[in-house]
Amino acid sequence: MKTTLLKIAAAAAGITLALCIAAACAFWYASRPKPPKPWNTTALTTIEAPAITSYSNENHIFLRYRVQNHTDKDYSIDKTQHLRVMGKYPNGSLTSPLEDNYVSPELPIFIPAQHTEMITLEIRDSVARGAKVSDDEYREQIRAHLNRISLDGFAVFDEENRYQIDLPKWLSVKPESEPASKP
Repeated sequence: MKTTLLKIAAAAAGITLALCIAAACAFWYASRPKPPKPWNTTALTTIEAPAITSYSNENHIFLRYRVQNHTDKDYSIDKTQHLRVMGKYPNGSLTSPLEDNYVSPELPIFIPAQHTEMITLEIRDSVARGAKVSDDEYREQIRAHLNRISLDGFAVFDEENRYQIDLPKWLSVKPESEPASKP
């Protein structure tokens, strides 16, 4: 009988030890740092090159992009704290994050699920406008100024949703028809 009890006690101790080891492994696995999920580059995509616009009373440059939301969730951002804007070089590499006081998206941004809306990128860079310069001439001055920048567009990184929104370069030459200059 003693040997039977010893065998039962040894088996129970072995099972208890195995369960403790399994619980410790499960706890370690669940609590280990998880790598961030990869950037989603297909959730929000631009449809075409941006329209170049400007307000007549400001020297800021506005690039207006039509962006399609391919997800089943509404996309909404009303604070820049989770957004990073980076310039894209022609070789595909990125600049360091650009300062909000130089380039930033106009907020709030709201794009319903499966819909297309506008995202405006404001570049706080001045292009002097003469008194007798028409809107079209001024837009071409802005285009020439942008063409001197060695960027091939921008990328907006939404850190909260892990979305990367690639914003293509403006058209280097004036298109056949361009929208009016009011954003």
